[in-house]
Amino acid sequence: MTRKYEMTIGGRTVTASSYTEIRNPSTGAVVGLCPVGTTEHLEQAVAAAEKAFATWRHSSDQQRKDACTTIAKVVTDHAPEL
Repeated sequence: MTRKYEMTIGGRTVTASSYTEIRNPSTGAVVGLCPVGTTEHLEQAVAAAEKAFATWRHSSDQQRKDACTTIAKVVTDHAPEL
């Protein structure tokens, strides 16, 4: 079964009305379906980013370092899947 991916905007899952195929470049096999975002999705994402930045901009260097370390660990832990 082909995995159908969704968008995340402002911490919420957002479903698209259309999707495009994701293909394995070496085999050409379809490995997933990627949502096609609209201008409205983009505007929602920008608004969510601006809202998040209002808090994030006041975080300390240590808080930002900790967040980056956490992200790196998640990426490393899921490297085979990615």
